[in-house]
Amino acid sequence: MDADQVLHEFVAARRRFWRCEQAFGELPELAAPPPEPEVGVAVRAAPAGLPPKQRAVVVLRYWEDHGVAATAELPGMPESTVRSHAARGLAALRTLLPQDVDHVQGDRP
Repeated sequence: MDADQVLHEFVAARRRFWRCEQAFGELPELAAPPPEPEVGVAVRAAPAGLPPKQRAVVVLRYWEDHGVAATAELPGMPESTVRSHAARGLAALRTLLPQDVDHVQGDRP
């Protein structure tokens, strides 16, 4: 086997590595226990307690995962208004949600 063939085999093996699935003998453990069903219901119901504009911004930004510019474009408001509605909406959601939701967020404040 000459140097070109060795190089070709090495590159081909590296390509195959990224394209193939890797089998594991055991399944990995879950990162966190699944939340209680009541927590999911509370999280989904909490935005109903927000004013309509804040609710729209929070849903677009964090549920639909739009950026600030895209969120501002949809309802036709300035980006600074989107940022302030998002901050106030999240603060209001923290007061509306039960305290046991903290374990779903992890270490976030």
